[in-house]
Amino acid sequence: MDEFNCRRDPSNQGQLQRQAFDNLLTTLEKHRIPTDTVRDEIVKFLHGKPDALIALLNTDPE
Repeated sequence: MDEFNCRRDPSNQGQLQRQAFDNLLTTLEKHRIPTDTVRDEIVKFLHGKPDALIALLNTDPE
């Protein structure tokens, strides 16, 4: 049987990173951008890959 472990960082730094992720997610969702798109772009940003976060943040919230 496969064993799965939680990879979440329980430290203060890990909690701060999750809070920052949630704040950015909430901000972009207010711009009526689909949650899946937002999550994908945040993950790309965090992994140093080309992303569209700046363009998404510059859209007018409705």
